[in-house]
Amino acid sequence: MWKECNVVMLPTEKAENCILIHKKVTHAVYHPGKLFTQAYLRESDATSMHLYIISDEEIIKANEWWMHFDFEGQFLFIAKDDMLCFHDDLDKKIIASTDSTLGLSEVGKAGYSVDEFHSLILSLSQEFISLYIQEYNKGNQIKKVWVEYEDNGEEDWIGNNYDGEPSWNEKIELKVSPDDTINIKLLKDSWTRDEVIALIKANTERLTNSWISSDLDWIDKNF
Repeated sequence: MWKECNVVMLPTEKAENCILIHKKVTHAVYHPGKLFTQAYLRESDATSMHLYIISDEEIIKANEWWMHFDFEGQFLFIAKDDMLCFHDDLDKKIIASTDSTLGLSEVGKAGYSVDEFHSLILSLSQEFISLYIQEYNKGNQIKKVWVEYEDNGEEDWIGNNYDGEPSWNEKIELKVSPDDTINIKLLKDSWTRDEVIALIKANTERLTNSWISSDLDWIDKNF
């Protein structure tokens, strides 16, 4: 399944593995693995930026990074709680970022290694970063995307063997690729006829395990 999430680009002084915005030409360039000093950026008239994917999902664990906004939707700050605290609708969970240093200050605390702490902040694929920069340089800044989740729940049997019934305990979790990146695709605002038919068919099969004739009648009348 796919959930809609927001993409935020923010300036950073941690100019490592970042996107550079060259001010004079408003042009973005990505430099994976490279570290730039702020003095170099000033001389180059560039600003270092990081990308963040944020979600409306509930912040249910300690040590999860989140972003706080004001009532007008303006970004205020990024934070992480050592203990689980109350969060309102103005706090948005960070699920992935180009900033791999989030959490590094805690390395050694509670016995975590660098690799384990890096895994707490998932990365963005090179493919998505390149696409983001490509669209940005065309004047189209990507602000919303689909992010893939999966249901890792379990089935329970409610009742006894005579009058009971199966019940699925849903457990929706972010789907993570082997390279610790998330799966992203762009939101669409238009679909072809074949794409719509495929969506209707997939949804019908999910609900009824069959492709029923009433769907074909509806398609013939509306497409």
